[in-house]
Amino acid sequence: MSASAEYEALYAEAEALAASDPAAAARLLARVLEAEPAHVRAHNLRERIDFPSSFRRWMRVECTIHPDDDIFRFFAQYPGCRDPIRAYLSDGWRSLAELMVLLERWGRPLLSFAKVHEFAAGFGRFTRHLAPLLGERLSAAEIVPEAVHFLRERLGVRAVPSDHDPERFVLEEAPELLFALSFFTHLPPARWRAWLLRFAKLLAPGGWLLISTHGDAAIAEYEVELAADDFFLADSESRALAGEDYGTTFLRDRAIARLLSELFPGARIEHAPRAFWLAQDAWLIVPGAGACD
Repeated sequence: MSASAEYEALYAEAEALAASDPAAAARLLARVLEAEPAHVRAHNLRERIDFPSSFRRWMRVECTIHPDDDIFRFFAQYPGCRDPIRAYLSDGWRSLAELMVLLERWGRPLLSFAKVHEFAAGFGRFTRHLAPLLGERLSAAEIVPEAVHFLRERLGVRAVPSDHDPERFVLEEAPELLFALSFFTHLPPARWRAWLLRFAKLLAPGGWLLISTHGDAAIAEYEVELAADDFFLADSESRALAGEDYGTTFLRDRAIARLLSELFPGARIEHAPRAFWLAQDAWLIVPGAGACD
């Protein structure tokens, strides 16, 4: 029997024991995960048993991971990542801390927003940490149908489907904060204008739009050579979306600032380099607000 087959057999045995002898099942799952740290089904079964070694016990969030989660797959395949489950779950926690620090710096704490919308939420890497904090104040959108279902059924979030056409994307309630993390880093530059205008239209009066980008810091970090101000590669970690719709985008800071100023004259615009992950910048747009408000 191959090593992989052996651990699949252990997993099957643990699954059969989960209801009658959860402690024995958890011990078998620990053996599986020690040998195959990215065995997401073993992780999910251990979370379902809610054994003391489960992540939910200390993270205090729903820690089930969808097997089709491309971000988890990215961690699982990343060179040198020895514990991809822990890395994936704690990285969402880090994004929450990064968001809260930014909002505090800009003068409005996260918990002061009555309605918060997370756009392009995926399978909830970040959403699972927002959900218990914000409760009914939180909504999310995602274009992959399986992810929308997971956000609703597993994470308990009011999730709606997105669309490739921004004009067909609607929200029942206008958010005071619309946050799009790692969306514009994948969106072709030619489509930025339409989405930015749509997001601004969906905001509540005085609402905040916060996005992340690959700007000058990321261009230097990844040693990207640009012939002009932008660069788009029709490739990303996503297996569900076509590369021409969801690739990898780099756009110089000066071009982003110019576009935002053109689209939102008189708006408050803030820029924070390297605010998220390794080298994603944050941009805040408060349409209709004076730059010094």
